[in-house]
Amino acid sequence: MAFGSGAPPGGGAGFDDQDLRPKLKWLMILRVTVVTLLLGSLAVIQFHLFSKAPRSIYFIIIATYFLTISYSILFNRMKRLAPLAYAQILVDIGLETSIVFATGGMDSVFSFTYFFSIIAAGIMLFKRGAFLTASLAGIAYGTLVNLQYYGILSPAPERFYTHGELFYNIFLNFIAFYTVAFLSGTLSARLKMARKELAEKVFDLRELQALNENIVRSMADGMATATPDGKIGAFNKAAEEITGLKFEDVRGRAIEEVFSLRGLNGFPGAGSSQTAPYRCEMPFLRKDKALTLGLTVSPLKDEKGDYGGLLCIFQDITPMKEMEAEIKKKDRLAAIGELSAGMAHEIRNPLASLSGSLQILKEDLSLSGDSLYLMDIALNEMERLDRIVTEFLVYAGPKVPVMEECDIAQIIRDTANLVKGGGKSAEDADIRLELPDGPTLIMADQGQMRQVLLNLAINAVQSLSGPGTVTIKLVPEKEYVGIIVEDSGSGIPMEAMDKIFYPFYSTKEGGSGLGLSIVYRIVEDHGGRISVESRTGKGSKFTVRIPVGRAA
Repeated sequence: MAFGSGAPPGGGAGFDDQDLRPKLKWLMILRVTVVTLLLGSLAVIQFHLFSKAPRSIYFIIIATYFLTISYSILFNRMKRLAPLAYAQILVDIGLETSIVFATGGMDSVFSFTYFFSIIAAGIMLFKRGAFLTASLAGIAYGTLVNLQYYGILSPAPERFYTHGELFYNIFLNFIAFYTVAFLSGTLSARLKMARKELAEKVFDLRELQALNENIVRSMADGMATATPDGKIGAFNKAAEEITGLKFEDVRGRAIEEVFSLRGLNGFPGAGSSQTAPYRCEMPFLRKDKALTLGLTVSPLKDEKGDYGGLLCIFQDITPMKEMEAEIKKKDRLAAIGELSAGMAHEIRNPLASLSGSLQILKEDLSLSGDSLYLMDIALNEMERLDRIVTEFLVYAGPKVPVMEECDIAQIIRDTANLVKGGGKSAEDADIRLELPDGPTLIMADQGQMRQVLLNLAINAVQSLSGPGTVTIKLVPEKEYVGIIVEDSGSGIPMEAMDKIFYPFYSTKEGGSGLGLSIVYRIVEDHGGRISVESRTGKGSKFTVRIPVGRAA
């Protein structure tokens, strides 16, 4: 007796052993279960009615168990399961014929058991197999009842049947068998087609999901989505890298809070009917640094066009903003330099005349007392003014650096020794050097590098209001050498940070404001960059990055 369900297995005739294996397992289990229930209950009933049940019933039950055990052994040993499926259907027809014979033949109510084999064949072999099994079942049943009718097999039917009734009984069973074969074969074919289409759809869906996941994972831009109530529901890898936040940290949090968007004009909050994308630039404070993010926030629509939340795409535009600020700074410095260079030349000529004239007057006139004192003040101020103009001319029109191989570590040591003997303020400073053991060679103008380091070191020492520390570090990189000058002084006010490299701007009393301007110009001429970090009362850190090698 055959039982099974599912899509057509392969192997022979379109069988798939992988698909057939679970069906055959269920076939063996259901065969034992049904035979045990049907014949076992019949045996119990007949035993109570007639004090004893026919031995054939027990024989069929035992045979079913024996065959199932044999099938199980073959099931685990056979590589191709299609022949086993065919064999089970054929043997099941024999078992079903035995059941019909044991329960009365033409008088048996168990002729319906053939349906199980026909349905199983329809599921596994489709219409052709179902009709073939139906034909075999009809032939087996017709042969059985004919042999009983003509007395070849005993027992004979309990009542006498005419030839017409015999023919009609066989005809009705054939019709029933073929009807079941048609229905099971048709349903099986449709099921196969539906499963094939479903498998294709599932495959396409998985491919689409994988593609979507790969696209989201590979995006260089950060992406976050929010549910209709504004809670974050997705956060890609780029978003984690940009913000320094893990998806687990932001899941379920309001997107307006994570990105500090609350209160921004025009922002499409949760439930907004706005359709146009909202774009803005906003500061974002990461654990290690402050960023500037460029965001585009759009309402997220579902397939029906209904509001489904928010889609936020963002980029870290901090380097671009820094570059813009650097370009603006360079433009301003260039404009100031061009304007002031002409003025400095014009000032220097009459200044030289005034200085020379005062020197002659001092020698020719017999000055004493206050007159001599005032004359000395005038000459000293003339010298100071000449020095300022000279420094400014160095800034406004510096000479082209003469590139040569030099040891920047040794230049730092020489500069530190020079600063240590520079007066009272240097005596209070603890100048520390963090340098590699060996030489660090770069292509640079030695004189200009000494001027850069001297100006930065003097500024660091002068920023100390008392005893403090000045640290000079050398950080070799692949293509650059980083020079860090850090102090524990009073720091630079926040409002002065954008102006400290401008000429004539100084935070120190009596300073000319040209030292850092000259440093900036020299570093730029060497193809390097200079940056500053400072907190009021905590000190300042200047970082100079000079290329290791640069053609003259």
